[in-house]
Amino acid sequence: MKRYIRQLLVLNTSLFLPIGLTGQESGLRLVAEPEVISLEVGSSASLIVRVFDASGTLVDVPVRYAAPRQALRVRNGVVQAFSAGNFEIVATAALPAGVRGETPTLQIPVSISWPGITTIDLNPSARVLFVGTTVTHDAIAFHADGTKRPAPAFRWTTSDPMVASVDPYGAVTGQAEGTATLTASIEGASSKILHTVRSFPATELLIEGGSDEARTGDVLRFSATGLGPEGRIEDLPVTWAYTFVPDDSIR
Repeated sequence: MKRYIRQLLVLNTSLFLPIGLTGQESGLRLVAEPEVISLEVGSSASLIVRVFDASGTLVDVPVRYAAPRQALRVRNGVVQAFSAGNFEIVATAALPAGVRGETPTLQIPVSISWPGITTIDLNPSARVLFVGTTVTHDAIAFHADGTKRPAPAFRWTTSDPMVASVDPYGAVTGQAEGTATLTASIEGASSKILHTVRSFPATELLIEGGSDEARTGDVLRFSATGLGPEGRIEDLPVTWAYTFVPDDSIR
């Protein structure tokens, strides 16, 4: 009688398993289509992950996905790309009731590249470049869809280093009177700006603003203006620095 009851229990348990699976089976495997995903930032691609049992039969079980949120999103069989780099989607299949074995997972490599750069804005810090002064450039690279490239690495060159030299960060220094063309390039895109270098006209520097006394947290504003034989000189690049004598209480 007891043997008969055990057999009924085994038969009842098997009724709850998906077709093609029994309580003795394990070794589910996942197959992704495509196996490797390549995308550009802002684009999307379809992803299908199927689950098979040891006999090769397709199994209908839920599949969950995990991916870096700042770079990828997987939803309803679609992968969306947000940030460039090499990443990985981890697909995990839920084990059906009664199926033994480790939870099956699959790592899907994802390579995300930036779209091409089409426009570069140079944004010089001053309109005029004088001999001995430096003008910086806050260059911005744009993709075709209008989005900005984060931290672009530009290559800076000048048509005449004897007139205007440039460092690796786009800071141009006037060396002699004349004209020089500055070029910023990246990934096949480039932008140019013509700098006319003039003789330095200022003989004095007038600093205005501030206060004789200040409290901790106060904001003091200053302005610096170049003075020459003809008076005030506009657009003169100024570099600020400061020194201070610490209070006796500061250690």
